[in-house]
Parts: sequence; structure tokens; C-alpha cells
Amino acid sequence: MNFFGIIGGRVNYKVNCVKTNEIIDKVRKNATVRQIIVKDDNFVEFCVAYKDRKAVDKILKESCVECLERRGSGFVHFLYGYRKRAGLITGILMTAFLLVYMLQFIWDIRVEGNEKISDLEIIELLEKNGFYKGIRKRNADIERAVNMLLVEEDRISWAAINFEGTVAHVEIKEAKIFKKEDKKENVNLVASHDGIIVRADALSGSSSVTKGDTVTKGQLLVSAFVEKRTGGYLLKGARGNVWAQTKRSYIVTVPLEYNEKRYTGNSKTSYTLSFLGRDIGINNLFDSRYERSDSYEDCGNLNLFERIVLPIEMKKQTVSEYVSCKVKRTENEALKTAKEMAKERLRADSPDFVLADISESYTVEDVLVYECTFEGVEDIAVPLEFDVS
Repeated sequence: MNFFGIIGGRVNYKVNCVKTNEIIDKVRKNATVRQIIVKDDNFVEFCVAYKDRKAVDKILKESCVECLERRGSGFVHFLYGYRKRAGLITGILMTAFLLVYMLQFIWDIRVEGNEKISDLEIIELLEKNGFYKGIRKRNADIERAVNMLLVEEDRISWAAINFEGTVAHVEIKEAKIFKKEDKKENVNLVASHDGIIVRADALSGSSSVTKGDTVTKGQLLVSAFVEKRTGGYLLKGARGNVWAQTKRSYIVTVPLEYNEKRYTGNSKTSYTLSFLGRDIGINNLFDSRYERSDSYEDCGNLNLFERIVLPIEMKKQTVSEYVSCKVKRTENEALKTAKEMAKERLRADSPDFVLADISESYTVEDVLVYECTFEGVEDIAVPLEFDVS
């Protein structure tokens, strides 16, 4: 069916008659025939415009022709079927008109690609330059908004605005800003941990230790002062790395019995529609919450035909019930957990620690007590400021 057939509508007839040619001639004189299928001398199918249906019905009735089937289709036919429910049709038409009209505007702005700059800062800059929620798409000067965004915000190196339905996606790339290293002259490097020096690299200042020296926590490693050839000392500030063999010991306690969260499978879901800043609750199932539960929220704009983003946000909140159950660990499970916890503490204390050896032991009663000592190499130099008088 072509476009005009869909809008104007049409009626398909299947009739049983003696002389099909005579019937078709009469119909053609009084109606627009769109399609004719002659099966035999006594049976024919044809299609006419919906506006001609009454004239065809009269011809068939006067000719005493048996009408086996009469089927209407198209938008006009649909409206005619609901002619006694004018309010419903009016509501549908008004809703469709309102929807089409609303799709011409931007109702949501989403910023993507930003890390250091907040969404609010970017949206406020766009609003300042004439791009805001509620603006009509054809009135939005995207080129000006993007250019002004780049001019007024040094932290942005590239920007683009794309539309998806009623949503404006603002894509940006942040500029890489290199800051000069703050080099302080009144800084020494001291030991953060006891150890035996493996290597000392003084990039600035003068090294106070050599390979094989044993140092203790807080001991001077690299001095901020450099001796002059002509005598005396010059303050330059200490920078560099000092690697040493160190030992780090930890005690980790792991209970053999603990409480575990287990979900029962019972859940409740609530939906809320958000339109132009107003929330409309579809259903509220949280009048009687569970004794123990976790809440999860998911939200997103509604889509029309999976392509057009509507200015209506759907928020879905799900509450899942759980119970607290006591669980017992085996000795091996507890030991494995303790080892992982000890390694996590080591990584937190010294991210650059290079492990060489480990000594460990444990005892088990109501809890497992795990003791370990990590041996390895790490950079123990840390800056320490001092007053210059």
C-alpha cells in the first residue's frame, strides 16, 4: 500500500456473481478501482478508495451480488471505527502533535570525556553562550557554543555537540597541562625505612651514603648542600632515588567464622518518570521494606522505536532482600585470605617494592593469626624540609 492508500484508506471486496465483467464496469464508472483480481467467471476481488465504499455497496446491493468479504484498511478507516469516541481520537492526535513538537527541543545535556572539569562547569559555560536545556534545535548555534567553550576554558582542547533525539551529547577532550616541578632548595632526602643501601642516585645535592651502608629510618641519605671547589657549601636542594634491601613484617588476623550476605531472591521494583524536572511515580512498592536489603537504581531516557530519545527519563529502583548467614572457613581458606591481605598491605605501604624472599608462620585457634616478613628492594628516599636561617 502506498502512502496515499495508508492515509486515505481503502476497502477490499471479494464477491461472488454471475457476470463479473458487468459488475466491474459498473464499479469503475462510480469509483476509483485500485486493484482487480479475477479468479473465474463467478468470483472476483477488487479494491477501491475508502471514500467510494458507499457507492460500491449500493451497486452490489442493486445487482444482488453476494459479498463474501469486505475489509477496510488505512488511517481514515481507523478513525471511522472510533468515530463515536471522539475524545480518545482527539487525545491521541494531541499527544502525537505534542510529542512531535517536543522532539524539536533539547531537554537534556550530557557531557562525555571529562575527568577534571565537572559537568556543571561545562553546562554553565554553554548556557552563558546561548546553548541550554529547552532550546529549539534549529535555533541552537552549535558552532558558536563549541568555539566559545574552547576559547573560555583552557582545560579543553577539543569539543563537539551531537543530537540524539532530545538529548545533546557534549563530547570533549581535556588538554594536558604540564606543571613545572616545584623544586625546593631546603629539602634533604632521608630514609623512610631501615635497610642496606643497594644503589644511590643523587640527581641534585650530595649523597651521604654508598652501596653496602646500613641505614636506619630518618637517616640522611642525600644532602641539600653541595661543597664548592673554592670552599664552603652551596644550597641546591636534594633530589634522587636511594634503593635499599629492606624487611617489612605484618601480622594478619582472619576469623574462621564470619557473616555472609545471601540474597533470598525476593525483590521489589519502583518506577518513576521524570519530565521537565518533575517526578511522577508510576508505582510505589516500598511501603513495607525488607528488614535487610540492598537498593539498586537504574535510569535512562525512554526511546521511541529504539531510535528517538524522548525528553522523559525513567528511573527504576530495585530493592533486593538478603539474610545474614554464618559461614565457616577452612584453615586453608583462612590462610589464603590472610596471605592476600598481607600482600595488599605491602602494596599500600610500598608500591615499588621488589619482592625477593618471604618468611611466614601462622597459628590457629578461633582465628587464624598469620605472621610474615617480606624481604626485597625498594626506594627508601623521602623528602624532608628544613628551615634555612
